[in-house]
Amino acid sequence: MLAALDYALVRNIAIGLAVVLVLLALLVAKVVRSVTTKAITILILGALILAVFTQRQSLTKCEKNYVAQSRVGATCQFFGYKVQLPALTP
Repeated sequence: MLAALDYALVRNIAIGLAVVLVLLALLVAKVVRSVTTKAITILILGALILAVFTQRQSLTKCEKNYVAQSRVGATCQFFGYKVQLPALTP
């Protein structure tokens, strides 16, 4: 079982993953000749991009809720994996 992931690392990975997926979608749009295959692949990649941004937004909202409640040592989830929130600084 994995230990809790780092909050800042997960946020950065989410952005990097979204950028890679967008670049992959652009590559597919340029390389693939079949319109049907191109459309299906781009729709799948678009759904993955949406999922990554939705999870990232959920993680940010979770973190803000815990900061507002001044709770320390809390964890949130990113695609089912626990993410350790940073310690609150006074």
